[in-house]
Amino acid sequence: MQTTPLTDTQKQYICDQVKCMDDMGCELVYAVIRFYQLHHEEGNIMELPFQLKKQKTGGIYKMDLNDLPLKLQRMILIFSEMHNNSNNSNENDDNTRHSNL
Repeated sequence: MQTTPLTDTQKQYICDQVKCMDDMGCELVYAVIRFYQLHHEEGNIMELPFQLKKQKTGGIYKMDLNDLPLKLQRMILIFSEMHNNSNNSNENDDNTRHSNL
């Protein structure tokens, strides 16, 4: 996996994708972050990793991508692309089913 810094365009893509994710998608992003923390970081595992902040309105977390290790940034980028492709595929499947009715 590349460990070069993400471009501003890639960071913006992640931000845009996360903003549009449903609760399950957001929880999966958090799970990726937590998994990385448990496997690569030492310290108090009870605290939110990498300066994440829980929003007052619901279970959504706020993060600064620049606070995350480069490898984790890449993992979130890959997840965001996969999640987006999966959602687009599901929408296309739904549209095909509806047009065949």
